[in-house]
Amino acid sequence: MSDGTFEKWFTILTRHGSPWPWQADLAADPTCRNRLIRIPTGLGKTGGVLAAWSYHRLYRGDTGWPRRLVWCLPMRVLVESIDVRLATSARLQAYRDFVSLRGL
Repeated sequence: MSDGTFEKWFTILTRHGSPWPWQADLAADPTCRNRLIRIPTGLGKTGGVLAAWSYHRLYRGDTGWPRRLVWCLPMRVLVESIDVRLATSARLQAYRDFVSLRGL
C-alpha cells in the first residue's frame, strides 16, 4: 500500500492525520484473519480496525473480507460509546465520498 491510498482512506474515515504503524500494518495485510490486538487505551483500536476492514471490504471490494464488522464488548457503556462515535462522525458518508472521488 505504498501508493498512500490507505493513508488517505484512514484520514477521511477517522479525521486523524495518519495511521499509527500498527494500523497501517493491519491494513497492509490483504488477508482477513483472526487477530488479537493488544494496544493501550486511546491508541486507535476502533479506528484502526474499522479503517482496515472498510478499506478492504468497501473501498477495494474484496469479498474475502466479511460483509459485516462486529464488535463484541463486555459493557453496555462501551457499546453506546462505539455507536455514538460511528454515527456522529459520518464514517459511512466518508466511504461514499471517497468512492465517488475514485470514480466508482
